Amino acid sequence: SGNIIFINDAGYNINLSGGKFYFQGYLHEQKILQTNFATLTFGDVVVDKGYNWGVFLSNKNLTIAGNLPIISGRLSCGNDGWPTAWYNINIGGNWTNQNFPDGFIPGSGKVIFDGTGAQSITTSENFNTLEVNRTGAISINSAGTNVTCNSYNWISGGLEVLNGATFTALDLAQQGLFGSYRVNAGSTLNLYQDNTQWVDLDADVFFDGGGTINV
Repeated sequence: SGNIIFINDAGYNINLSGGKFYFQGYLHEQKILQTNFATLTFGDVVVDKGYNWGVFLSNKNLTIAGNLPIISGRLSCGNDGWPTAWYNINIGGNWTNQNFPDGFIPGSGKVIFDGTGAQSITTSENFNTLEVNRTGAISINSAGTNVTCNSYNWISGGLEVLNGATFTALDLAQQGLFGSYRVNAGSTLNLYQDNTQWVDLDADVFFDGGGTINV
């Protein structure tokens, strides 16, 4: 139920990607404090704190090689409950927020999907910047799921919105559509661009038996 402090002045990297890490301090908020001289990689990270207590990123970005289930409590990209800094999250597995909309506080942070295997957002979620940097697409494929981001940043890969899910990007970081986009019947993909930019079509766009893409 205390803070997670990784101190390694020698600069050795810490890799916990083969395991599962639980944040379950029901009576306390918790912070992840990392050294500036090394890297820290988690495997699966489970946030299950109850009473909307929070987990905060004190001083560095968070790297999750596996899945992130938020069952109860909150995960914040901020450094505490009254944040003065915001950090990013790299995730290699699936994102699940069973405590939506309270379970994740993005602030001005960025969530980067950069796994090598299949990746999904399995529940509704609000992101600040959502970045895709992988070979294949990330999938939003649960009926009724509504995923929104203030900015969608494409590096590589794509998005697929299936089975009655909805994805909305309130702004595109690039001047156009890149990578790939896929929808099927009953699914909706909304892509907005501010009036100082334009939208070129340089992406592969797939309609599998229906679906809607609004640009």
